[in-house]
Amino acid sequence: MLQLIASNHHLTLALGLACPVISGCNQDSLEERHLGDTSALLTGEDPTESPRAPLLEGSAIDPFIGGTWLGSAVDPFGSPSLDGSPPPYVFPSGSSDITLELTIPPEGSEEGNFPVGTLTFGAGPAPEPVASVPFPPGHDYYGPAFTTFVGVGPVFAPAEGFQYPVRRGLWPVEGDFTAGLLPISFDQNAPFAGWCPLQPPVPDGAGGFNCGGGSRGFSGGLPPNPEPCVYTDADGTEEAVDCDLATLCNADATRGDVCECSESGCEARPGLVSHLWLVREGDDLVGNFGGAVFQYEGSLHLLPVGSVRFRRVSP
Repeated sequence: MLQLIASNHHLTLALGLACPVISGCNQDSLEERHLGDTSALLTGEDPTESPRAPLLEGSAIDPFIGGTWLGSAVDPFGSPSLDGSPPPYVFPSGSSDITLELTIPPEGSEEGNFPVGTLTFGAGPAPEPVASVPFPPGHDYYGPAFTTFVGVGPVFAPAEGFQYPVRRGLWPVEGDFTAGLLPISFDQNAPFAGWCPLQPPVPDGAGGFNCGGGSRGFSGGLPPNPEPCVYTDADGTEEAVDCDLATLCNADATRGDVCECSESGCEARPGLVSHLWLVREGDDLVGNFGGAVFQYEGSLHLLPVGSVRFRRVSP
């Protein structure tokens, strides 16, 4: 016989020998075993979860955030492991690392008390930018250009290995949701600040200049079976062009145009700003990206990632 007895959120398992109901067995003769407390299940609380603490109170930022943090994001589209936990998001290199390095400026400094530092996606340093080569090389700008948001300007997945400078892109409005959350912001066009000045300004055939062949008359290369990308000159002749370079230099709002060029040279345009909202959880930082999209292997779509957990690796 097996009987469950629930009392004050506690479960007790009563075990006994097989006993027909007609025999009139006495419940008191059964052995009792305590199975634990169900109160956490009834309230939805995780008894092992550390309480969350604000990083921002008024204009005061918790200095706890200073240091080097290593984290990874949840892949909400991946297959869960045997224990049911979701896998981490993996960058094209195979790394799942997201590195956050922050310092709190000294009191009275020009930056104020807002953290300064960098946010790096993936592993390894990004290569040096060079002329007429997309930066960083191998990053797919072309494929997702066909599925990005229309009418809001170019949207780029993070360039792996590049150290994005963090900035105060916004300050949260006090409310039930944002109270205590600290937004760390970064410019999606930051990788091109050092790249655009190296690009020779090219006449676009309409009285202006661009950062490479492809700003006018760009065609070809349609996924999923890429054709060569070509640029049609003003006289109707065609020349091959790197698809990613053409995407970055195309004036179409659904693609790139990351550089603003004139006869004297090129410089990077300000891009869309993404945010990482952070809160403290025990000795960790947890957060979520807003206004940021990531590239998934085998998909032309740029999609969000799940929550990020950071652990401190140095003070």
